[in-house]
Amino acid sequence: MPDKSKVDLWLDRGLTLRDRLDNPPVTARSNVSTEKINEKIERGDIGQELRLRYYPSVDLTSIFKDLYVGSIEATLDQAEEMLYEIGYRNNPTAYVEYTEQQGPDDGSYAKHTITESQEFPYLGIGRPFGLVTWWNRLKEQVHVTTFKDGDIIHFAAHKEASAWLQPVRHLTVSSGDAERGVREFSRDWKDNYETELQKVL
Repeated sequence: MPDKSKVDLWLDRGLTLRDRLDNPPVTARSNVSTEKINEKIERGDIGQELRLRYYPSVDLTSIFKDLYVGSIEATLDQAEEMLYEIGYRNNPTAYVEYTEQQGPDDGSYAKHTITESQEFPYLGIGRPFGLVTWWNRLKEQVHVTTFKDGDIIHFAAHKEASAWLQPVRHLTVSSGDAERGVREFSRDWKDNYETELQKVL
């Protein structure tokens, strides 16, 4: 079954700004273990340190099983190189993803896809009203986070309907977002490395 279009994604229940604002899962910084944050900062990545110290944390404990793609035995640097190889790039302004078991994530990466759209229904307007071209080139992204667990790196993924608007709307991650992201990231990984990630969680 092909992925839904941008228009369909925005019309889906659970992807609207109102739905997200009605159920904000942002975790207070005081509820995130300082010890766990300091452990993560040892990597020495400045962008990661700033995210961990100051950015909001989204508690994804309840749906982590939906976000989980798989794991590899590697260092964080090796995992990052492998992500770069398949087109993912550092995403240092993303919210910190947090789970009770894994703590804060160790890294945030995104791969953008430009999609063509005939209209912009979220605003109730479309091409007949003369929108400039770039409004019709909508940038979706798959957002991947890494979680270090000893010598194992776990990958979690979800799809974001808009790389531009997601910071405003991205207060929750639905199971639908997770399903799309896991599917696309798994496909990217298998197409490039000809193997699937191991399921260990």
